[in-house]
Amino acid sequence: MDCEYRYSTLVSALQQTQTEAILVNVCAMSSARRLVDFTMPGAASYHRFLTLELIPFVDARYRTNRANRSLSGHSLSGEFVMYALYMEDPANRYFSAIVSEECTCWDDAAGAYSAQLAQPIAMEQAMYDADHRLPVKLVMAGDDLANGPQVAALYATISGRGYVGLHSVHLSYRLGHVPMDGPAFAAALNFIYAVP
Repeated sequence: MDCEYRYSTLVSALQQTQTEAILVNVCAMSSARRLVDFTMPGAASYHRFLTLELIPFVDARYRTNRANRSLSGHSLSGEFVMYALYMEDPANRYFSAIVSEECTCWDDAAGAYSAQLAQPIAMEQAMYDADHRLPVKLVMAGDDLANGPQVAALYATISGRGYVGLHSVHLSYRLGHVPMDGPAFAAALNFIYAVP
């Protein structure tokens, strides 16, 4: 997500970690559009676009590994990837890994921090109630100078559930909201593609 400002950072991390992967970097088009697509209710439509249009388009043109697909977001798109995790059908997951960096946890559609966490809490609860299995690698990274405390709290909630099959890690930085993206993504790649 957010190719407008993340593309070169993610490419550098791929090169640094020598990860062989197909990078599909999706642009949001504008700051206003990010507030629509990366927050609810717009995130549901955006998830449908990714899973029903973009992924089949990429799969038809490249030699992809459908069992090894990651979704990464930073800041507001870091919030979106958490919604994507919650919206996935447990029997047919599109993403085997979720990388959420500096999740805004949770902005509302107007872009203001909302203390009303009812919707994401209900979505995570519904995911848990639907299936205690969560065969996903989850990387949640936060920066102590920005959204780190909110990220840590959300990570504690999810990791405390005891999901079966969940492999997760919480990464903490003190570099600043944007500068932490490169190191966090490189660490995420190492976690996701580590040889068992």
